[in-house]
Amino acid sequence: MKHKVFFLFLFLFSFISFAQTDTSSQYSFWMKERILSVFLDDNLIYQKSFLRPDGYTIDLDEDNNNEFVVIDSISSRSEFYYTLYIFNTLDSFYLCDSINSGYTKPFESASLDVEGILFAAGNPAYDKFSKLNDLNFSTLNFWKFVEGNVFLINSEVYDLYIDRNNDIIEMISNYIGTEKLDCEISKEILGAVAAVFGNYLSAGEDALAIKFLKEYYTCEDIDALANELKKMVM
Repeated sequence: MKHKVFFLFLFLFSFISFAQTDTSSQYSFWMKERILSVFLDDNLIYQKSFLRPDGYTIDLDEDNNNEFVVIDSISSRSEFYYTLYIFNTLDSFYLCDSINSGYTKPFESASLDVEGILFAAGNPAYDKFSKLNDLNFSTLNFWKFVEGNVFLINSEVYDLYIDRNNDIIEMISNYIGTEKLDCEISKEILGAVAAVFGNYLSAGEDALAIKFLKEYYTCEDIDALANELKKMVM
């Protein structure tokens, strides 16, 4: 079989140290030795510990004010399980939301249909399915920061789902090659097939999702699988 080669660059920071001061609220914050500390007028007002944090400031909603993002991870059976944390830093410092991403490392994204920087995260429910080319697959959920809150905006980013699925379908085709698609191979590619199916549902393409599943999943339990996957999609 033909296999597509993929390179995954993973940057892990064991030490992050910086400070940011807001002139109106007189607070500062920094992360040192995996502990986030927030001070108001030199008084400690908030602390949170992480395991393997990658923390940085970024202007998610492009309002000239930075938010603070932490992508934390924990090792689980030779895999990394990721959680995304988004903190508000304007006027006051607080945790807006934490998002479980499963084995899919959250990443920044952008859509022609939505302003600002988005975050894509995985769906932990999909982690039980098989890998393909040593990669885990998950349907994606897209999140947007707006005025101190984090919103799920899957219905607004059709283009991102279609682009993602095109890439995964190419991988599936390369894996199958010229072999006849039977139930055994369908089980081998199930993780990728489930991700494409879920992404189509999130994009509002229900009919296309069913058509794809019937083409690439040839096992007798296809109806039960379809019902299970539908329940997983946010």
